[in-house]
Amino acid sequence: MVAHAAARSYIGIVTLLGEVLTVIGPVGVLGLWLYQQIEIERHSSELRRIASARSIYQTYQSHNAVFNALNELVGPSKAATEQLRNFQIYNYELGLAGLEKVLSPEERTGFRVVPTPTVRRASQRK
Repeated sequence: MVAHAAARSYIGIVTLLGEVLTVIGPVGVLGLWLYQQIEIERHSSELRRIASARSIYQTYQSHNAVFNALNELVGPSKAATEQLRNFQIYNYELGLAGLEKVLSPEERTGFRVVPTPTVRRASQRK
């Protein structure tokens, strides 16, 4: 009789575990899937920000070549060369601003802080 009661108790526990695990298992898998999707999206977002900053910097690089070519065409005009270099520096600051945004605060240590890029007019210099 004791063996029969123990067998019934064992069967009851196994049945209960079987019913509970059929609910807990899918909920656990769903939770892990949701966590995975959130992490993938977070990493994808970070990669998109880095790719965007790189694209902005590559645009700066291509514009820099144009600025250098224009400077050769301007010739010996000091005022024109100075104004052209001013725009070139402004373009450089724009290129670096995108890269700076993707850096963490720890990675930014040691860099000088550059204010928002502005173009200085000839009257503002000096």
